[in-house]
Amino acid sequence: MLLQPLNPRNLATVLLEKQILTLRRAGNSIEATAQQLQLKTHQVMGEWTKVYLAAQTLRTQD
Repeated sequence: MLLQPLNPRNLATVLLEKQILTLRRAGNSIEATAQQLQLKTHQVMGEWTKVYLAAQTLRTQD
């Protein structure tokens, strides 16, 4: 996986994904996470899916 330079948009995405991951690890539901971050449920679900798929990719790399 190639790392891209962090521009302000990428940095904001990375920080949002980190917040979502932290809240989910703490046992918060998607709905509770969305409410806490003042986002819509589908936005959190979309970001959570990206994090999940990236983790799966890292786990299955040779």
